[in-house]
Amino acid sequence: RWGGGANPPVVGELAVSHRSGVAAWTCKPGRNGETDVWVKLGYYGVTGMTWADGLLTGSSYQEKFCGSKQDRAVLHFAVRFRRPPDEAKRVAVAVVNGKTREKVHDGVGYGFRFDTKTDPAVALKIGVSWTSPEQAAKNLDAEIPEWDVAAVVAAGRRAWDGCLARVSAPDAPLWQRRHLTQNLMDVVLHPDVFTD
Repeated sequence: RWGGGANPPVVGELAVSHRSGVAAWTCKPGRNGETDVWVKLGYYGVTGMTWADGLLTGSSYQEKFCGSKQDRAVLHFAVRFRRPPDEAKRVAVAVVNGKTREKVHDGVGYGFRFDTKTDPAVALKIGVSWTSPEQAAKNLDAEIPEWDVAAVVAAGRRAWDGCLARVSAPDAPLWQRRHLTQNLMDVVLHPDVFTD
């Protein structure tokens, strides 16, 4: 969940599965009563972004594949909103360094406007694939068929608990058990191959 302070303008939730994720948030009117919310999606290295039939698809060149020596891997994505946006258009996206807040790259993206006056809820799902945008959409539909963030969180917790149940170190010191848990998480966090 996100949304800081006692009365945040946006409160949201985010959950991920293997190759998909879902985000949902509720927006309050701005300081001047405005109800339009813009969602901008983009990244440097993105090519071929297309918005058609309620689905945003595209590809992004990655410098490495999961830390391997494979150069220039292509990650494909598909994004679907719970309800149609009131407006969609191409936008410039600045990629910012999270630590220094300095602009790193200019990127390409799409902006989506939602009027939240009658429906303050906005939600999106995203799927990824190493093979194609079409496969990313299939991964999105297969892994997260509904818009229930809590169900995705619960499924992830069950999967994680299942992984933890396979290993045990009850006699090890706490620091070693924590290290084991961290290493296990690193192994199961992104178990992908290029063939998807």
